[in-house]
Amino acid sequence: EGYRRHTFQGLNVFLAEMFNQFGDILGTRQGDFETGVKGLPFAIQNFAQQARESTAKIELTKLASEGQTIDAEVKVTNLTGHRLPSGVGFRRLFIEFVVIDSTRGDDRVVWASGQTNGAGVLVGDRGQVLPEEFFETYEKDGKTKQHYHHHHNLITSPNQVQVYEELAHDGTGKLTTSFIRRVDHVKENRLLPMGWSRDKLKGKLPSAFLKATFPGHETDGDPEYQDGSGTDVIRYKVTLPDCFDCKKMKVRVRLYSQAWAPYYLRDRFENVPDGPEGEARRRLYYLASHLKTEGTYIEDWKFQLVEAHAVVGEPLGESAASSTEEYERQLYPERYKKKKEEEKKAKELGYREGKGCG
Repeated sequence: EGYRRHTFQGLNVFLAEMFNQFGDILGTRQGDFETGVKGLPFAIQNFAQQARESTAKIELTKLASEGQTIDAEVKVTNLTGHRLPSGVGFRRLFIEFVVIDSTRGDDRVVWASGQTNGAGVLVGDRGQVLPEEFFETYEKDGKTKQHYHHHHNLITSPNQVQVYEELAHDGTGKLTTSFIRRVDHVKENRLLPMGWSRDKLKGKLPSAFLKATFPGHETDGDPEYQDGSGTDVIRYKVTLPDCFDCKKMKVRVRLYSQAWAPYYLRDRFENVPDGPEGEARRRLYYLASHLKTEGTYIEDWKFQLVEAHAVVGEPLGESAASSTEEYERQLYPERYKKKKEEEKKAKELGYREGKGCG
């Protein structure tokens, strides 16, 4: 009594699936040498259980409409005892926020922030890859800069996404995924743990150690983020065409994890040297490009943690707080498969028609 159990497990289902699918290449034992039982599927299920029960919570704390504008607030809570995501800097979480029209019989996505393509790359309102995903360059004040996902208090465009991550510059001022080339932080908005404080340990820890726990400057104007509650609150304001009845729209929010952000893999696969020096990177490319994600927990190269949903014109109920699809996946696989096919169809229809009223 009075002690907490720390499960040192993490969320890297991507690596576990590589071990599961490519044991012959990676040299991982598929079955126990005494019983023959294959342990990796159980390990992957444990990842999923921890993700949905002990990692984070997502809630719709406000959902209203005025005229053709939907006003929503999404609250994310870190349930771990450390930053989320933790560890290496190329892990990230992001929020998917979608508005769904069900008035015509089939669910149809009419507005979305945080959707991806099949490779887990975040896309915008027409399905285009967002320039922030691979740090595309642009010119400003005579200087070359790079796009990246900023921390948001308010999101009004499908091309804005709330992404929790750590980014750093190298000595030349370019964003880097190399551990040995990091010089200064560009962005640090990973979710803080409950109880974090700038002042609580002042004088009890060396200032450099204490400063290392501080979030980045982009969160300075975000009071909920830094109040020690381990939460972040994002407001979404979505304006729809006149042909939609906002009071009948459904809103669904999901929190996803990626152990390897797309830009990290891109950096590993560029300029690979010939010969033995590039062997490990060529092997990684083969594994990543042949990894089967369909029907797994990491379908479309993203790992869903939790979700919530509600209808705009109805009171917020239990469904507006965190839930998960994983029980449905395991208990009702056929129903789950049909649901995913319908979601994919709704997403494609929205892109093809520009998410308009047609």
